[in-house]
Amino acid sequence: MKKLGLLLSVLVLVSCAPQPTPDLKATETAIAHNVLATLTAQAPTPTLTPKATNTPEPTNTPEPTSTPEPTSTPKPTSTPVATSTPTATSTPTATPKPTATPTPTATATPEPTATPEATATPEEWQVYESLDGNFTLAYPSSLEIQEEGVNSVTLQPLGPNMEMATLRVSFLKGGAILFGKDDEENVRITAIELAETIESMGLEGFKVMDKGVWKGSVYKGYFCEYAIYIADSPVYARVVMIPVADNVVMFSYSRVLSEDLTAEDYETIETMLESIRVK
Repeated sequence: MKKLGLLLSVLVLVSCAPQPTPDLKATETAIAHNVLATLTAQAPTPTLTPKATNTPEPTNTPEPTSTPEPTSTPKPTSTPVATSTPTATSTPTATPKPTATPTPTATATPEPTATPEATATPEEWQVYESLDGNFTLAYPSSLEIQEEGVNSVTLQPLGPNMEMATLRVSFLKGGAILFGKDDEENVRITAIELAETIESMGLEGFKVMDKGVWKGSVYKGYFCEYAIYIADSPVYARVVMIPVADNVVMFSYSRVLSEDLTAEDYETIETMLESIRVK
């Protein structure tokens, strides 16, 4: 699972002394690569089927030996005549009175769970298709594509503050092997994978802020929101893992925190998540 107003107006860190700018793009790329590599490592390797061995030819069956002649059977002794069995007198039994059939009580039929309504994609947004053609993504005009891989894309805000926020979408064939049918377990796996990956990269201050199930109108995923420090700057990140058939789409967004995310920020993230389609 698991699973921008800053994109529309990116905030600048307020500080009296100059601070190094964290390289969010490189960090997000490294995190995505490590997580996806872990998912790939979980995929089972097919084993070779052993060839059938030749069946040995049957050995000759030895001829049967001669059967000895049967010995004479002794004459049976006389069987005593059975005595007559007294006939039991039938006793009439009382006919049971029919019991009243209980009238079934009608139970209320549970109402079906409502399917989340799709978040409408604004008409002015652009649609990106991955180089391998496996997925599409809609994004606002305030973002621009900074890097493309065969199965991934990285976007950042326009303008001088582009390094203050990064959004990355990656596609991994066969990555869904890590996820099962238990949503709670899938949420736990998502958070653990991120924690272990970030720890292996030597990043400090990892703290889970929220995690759970992300439900879109088409797909369902598992998200984890966390905070870390990059170049001594606090960074907020949200990762959503979306299993689709045997594959996984990994949506990750991070930004340098100078203020909390607004409702508009979350709405933009949600709209972009909802726009993802796997072919």
